[in-house]
Amino acid sequence: MSRPKRPEERQASVVTCVECGCAAPRTGPVQKYCEPCSIEKQRARQAKWQRTYGKPPNKALVTARRERVRATAGAASIGVAGGIGWNPADVVPLLWRVEVGIPYSEAISKNAVHQLDHRGHIFLRRKSSQMRNAIAIAVKAAIGGRRVVTNKIWLDILIEKATHKSDAVNSVDTVCDAVKMAIPVDDRWYAIRRLDWRVVKTNPMIVVGIGQDSDVDSQVCSMCGGVKPLEAFNRNRANKKTGRNRECSMCRISERSLESQTRRAALPPPRNALSGQAQLFASDAAPLSASNAMLPLRRRVATPAVYRPTKE
Repeated sequence: MSRPKRPEERQASVVTCVECGCAAPRTGPVQKYCEPCSIEKQRARQAKWQRTYGKPPNKALVTARRERVRATAGAASIGVAGGIGWNPADVVPLLWRVEVGIPYSEAISKNAVHQLDHRGHIFLRRKSSQMRNAIAIAVKAAIGGRRVVTNKIWLDILIEKATHKSDAVNSVDTVCDAVKMAIPVDDRWYAIRRLDWRVVKTNPMIVVGIGQDSDVDSQVCSMCGGVKPLEAFNRNRANKKTGRNRECSMCRISERSLESQTRRAALPPPRNALSGQAQLFASDAAPLSASNAMLPLRRRVATPAVYRPTKE
């Protein structure tokens, strides 16, 4: 049995190019081409990408727009950046709320979701997936035909555990994944309203409460970060998911105003600004004749004054 090559020996070996058949020094573990053929392949991939998706955007224009977006978003988020304030549970009134409960199991903890086998492979424990599916089925049955809008989803989680060995915080991921399976709202909208635990020796349960404080479909503006109704965003057919722009109308107006100011400041002076010699020539010009006065302004010609020496 041959000795496996060291990393420096593998790096120093050569590879046969599958395109031209010439020998080239190996620069990586999965190298197939020599350097010239690799460059040609890269150009061919870029050309194919452009034929499929169009010419890539100009980097200078993208960078300029990104700076305008940062300036606009910075001005819009001044009021939000004052500080962080947590709302207690009593301050967040909910329009609707449902509550479900299932028997407690330590498989709900994220520390028990995955496990290693004897070969070192990571796999998902069947008990953990069964626990997640049970929460999802219970939540879906409790919601029933209720309309769930794209807005904040408030979660109340109570973990009743038989011993004080496990922690309640590690169960948040499994609960959120189960709720995501039950309702058509992404977990980016989830917020923990209350999280608590207690030790119960007999029949411990996992209690999950779900509710919303709004019944309006909303979207987060990518500029100012505000949660606004869909009517605050212009329509965009290219967005197949929501059919709206990612920036709200107010931020788009602010960005266009900033772009106009920047463009105006970069413009050269107007061409009708006359130099000093031209102004002197125009001031010494004779008054327009009657025929000149009948012509349009752009075709009028000022007759220069002729110097006539006076006779003494």
